[in-house]
Amino acid sequence: MRFRMAQCLCTRRHAIFGFAVHDESTTNDEILNMLQEAIVALVHGEGKRFGAPIEKINPWCGLCGELIGGWLYEVALSKEFPSWDEAQKVLREMEQQQQLSRELMDVLGFSYDSEQWKKRAERN
Repeated sequence: MRFRMAQCLCTRRHAIFGFAVHDESTTNDEILNMLQEAIVALVHGEGKRFGAPIEKINPWCGLCGELIGGWLYEVALSKEFPSWDEAQKVLREMEQQQQLSRELMDVLGFSYDSEQWKKRAERN
């Protein structure tokens, strides 16, 4: 079985937000519209309204600082999985790995957000 992955990425391909779609009746255009609506809602602090695991995101990439106007929206077909349950398991593992990588970049001061935090701390 395969599913479609909807992703919002900055132009350096850092993942901003994404979700998997396991519904063959939903078109790619519909998925892209859902993704764009989700990003707008998240930037305005309304993520819970559509079931997102977070309420708000910043209108810039937390890794490189690219603003929302340059972000890319795409839908791609996944590789083959034995089942939807197996696909979800792999997605959760990948999500966890990305979160750990992001946290490490923040701690080491390599992310845009960590640089912003340092600048605010220096001003105070």
